[in-house]
Amino acid sequence: MIKITTCGSCVDTGKPTQRGGCAAHLWAKDSVGRISTRKLTHAAGNSTQPQANLKSALLGLMSVNAAMRAHDTELCVIPYVEQQLQQEDGKFKTTPKKNVELVDKLRSVVALFPRLRISVADKDTLRLIFEDARQCAELQNETDTGTIRP
Repeated sequence: MIKITTCGSCVDTGKPTQRGGCAAHLWAKDSVGRISTRKLTHAAGNSTQPQANLKSALLGLMSVNAAMRAHDTELCVIPYVEQQLQQEDGKFKTTPKKNVELVDKLRSVVALFPRLRISVADKDTLRLIFEDARQCAELQNETDTGTIRP
């Protein structure tokens, strides 16, 4: 089982100095119950809040090794991202009006996870991850605590 929780942040919204940051926290549980974790942040440059949130989901999903994508995976995101990924009868429920390229890219990455479940993250967890994203947006730095193991 792999769980990915993501959040983005934007500082100086609407100003020439606007910049975004992305954060993703991952954990994986192997067949004997061992848990490994990974925390990532990524500078998103001149990004809006919705763009930073979409990029955060991409960051989390893309950080999963291809060999592990067949595992049960849960992606926990903010409601906006979850809405962009809702499907019914194998088709996406919404057509994005903004951030079309990012949404399309995220949807194509989601397709690589045959056992993916998408949900809205709980507020307490989001608050913690948001702080990582906010700091990353302010500093425009990147961090990675390592890899998760199957």
